[in-house]
Amino acid sequence: MLKQLLEQWSKTPNPWFSKRYLEATSLKAFKDLKTKKILVYELPNSGEETVHEPHCPHGCALFVERNGRNIEAVCLSHPEEGSVAVTEDQLSRYRFSVQELLKHVQAANDLKGNISPVNDGYYFGYKTHGDQTVALVLLPYIGKDDLAAVAGIGSQIKDHQYIFVITPSLNVDWPQAVSLVGDRIVLLSVNEAIDYKTLEVSFEWGLVKLRQRGVLKDVCLEISGVTNSDGEHQIKINGQGVGLT
Repeated sequence: MLKQLLEQWSKTPNPWFSKRYLEATSLKAFKDLKTKKILVYELPNSGEETVHEPHCPHGCALFVERNGRNIEAVCLSHPEEGSVAVTEDQLSRYRFSVQELLKHVQAANDLKGNISPVNDGYYFGYKTHGDQTVALVLLPYIGKDDLAAVAGIGSQIKDHQYIFVITPSLNVDWPQAVSLVGDRIVLLSVNEAIDYKTLEVSFEWGLVKLRQRGVLKDVCLEISGVTNSDGEHQIKINGQGVGLT
């Protein structure tokens, strides 16, 4: 279910969902996300409320009206289509909280740092993985016109060696993206970066991309099995001779 929720977040900043849609997608996941407050039941602030299923024959969303104990939905642009009876479960009253989701991602990965807005998304912490300190950012969408803004994240986050920018909607030409975002930033789709069940981040996958670009290099260790007169073992690290006692 998280996959569908994040895909909708990539299209609209504050997506809402109906109980019927969520239960039909996965009743178990719906209950779990509701318990974790990733899905929050709320009434709309304004007096106008819409329903997306059913919808107008012309594709419009319908506006909800109360008629005594009954709930009806009507298209304001095409009133001639008449009203449709709907139930409470069809109303979009569950808000998807991206920040609550990121709190659980922080906990699952033991991330340090506070969640804070970055561009249209969020910085949600950092972690030292091996010898590398990696910052994590979630953005709703990355297209070719967004690459300059993504590159600017590097000037906002200066204290970490690398930045993994994760998005549910990655739509860029990879060679162009690499040349524009620079060596510190790695672009990852949510599907490859985060396990939806455990919420664990695949840091190694991002580091693999850095190695493919030549930014990170694997260490080559050669052990000769020879010791010198001082009793030091003769080894080579990336071709450089080193003596170890």
